[in-house]
Amino acid sequence: MSIKEIIPLFLKLRIVYWKNNLFPKVKLQKSNQQRIWFFLAADYGNLGDVAITQAQLSYLQQRFPMAEVVEIPISQTLEFVGAVRKVIGKEDVVTLVGGGNMSDLYPDIEFLRRLVVKNFSRNVIVSFPQSIHFTESMKGRAELNKTQKVYSKHPNLTLLARDKVSYERMKNWFPKNTVKFVPDIVLYMDKRKGYIRDNNVIYCLRNDKEKSHSDISQMASLKQYVAEHFSKVSYTDTQINDTLVRADGGEKYLNKLLEEFSHAGLVITDRLHGMILAYITGTPAIVFDNSTKKISAAYEWIKDCGFIYLANENTNFENLKFVKENKQVKDSIDLQFKQLV
Repeated sequence: MSIKEIIPLFLKLRIVYWKNNLFPKVKLQKSNQQRIWFFLAADYGNLGDVAITQAQLSYLQQRFPMAEVVEIPISQTLEFVGAVRKVIGKEDVVTLVGGGNMSDLYPDIEFLRRLVVKNFSRNVIVSFPQSIHFTESMKGRAELNKTQKVYSKHPNLTLLARDKVSYERMKNWFPKNTVKFVPDIVLYMDKRKGYIRDNNVIYCLRNDKEKSHSDISQMASLKQYVAEHFSKVSYTDTQINDTLVRADGGEKYLNKLLEEFSHAGLVITDRLHGMILAYITGTPAIVFDNSTKKISAAYEWIKDCGFIYLANENTNFENLKFVKENKQVKDSIDLQFKQLV
């Protein structure tokens, strides 16, 4: 075993951070224009997180047209934190990417989030809509404790929760910070194109620690329903190779996936952003909850839309009726975004 394998992750990240402070690779210029610094932007192969990044970028540019929005990829956080500290203005705002990584399941990302909060104590910081999930394990409690200590010291940190469970947890765990309940930022996007839909089904299922644990007989029933009503089945995912995103930009691959969904007759998914991409393209979908329950929590925002259904053990697929969207649902979500920041 090499020395690199023995060194804990947080220590490796800390070493890289201090190395970049001592020997900075990035130099930025000061500006008289207000800047919004967008930290932890996704530059890896999770297209759900790429969608969050694109939606957040779009929201900030439209909401603050007079400000310069500076996007900092998550892979370059350790290089940029020190450089931004040297040029940041007192009126500048720092934002953190939304998503579902406020958790001990992703300790590297939580380390970076704490690092940003710690380094910009004099600026307004807004953490965009997140799901939060720290386990009851020793590791989970330790990570939560570290996060609580850092967040509680920041005088102007706002945490946005994208589901009720996360909202209650944030209020309980971070009583000194401002906490708001808002939708996932990808719901800000509208990608309906009015295409004629094919008689096909797209399966978009995960195969990792968050995958759905649906009943085998239920999945067999769904398979039979698909066979009886659709002529073609295809498979896709919101997860692609990190290298592709960093080489070509994630927007290219996100748009390709949105195009696929826009032509589909039905999407079947247990990915949160599989469900949300179906919603923003107006695509009928059958959704299964994942292991962390963040899908059922986020489903509350769109449950009355009329064309997205959350399946459970009693769902009779033959009885599902897909209709055009209930406009009140979209109006309600749009209203939430008007008061987001």
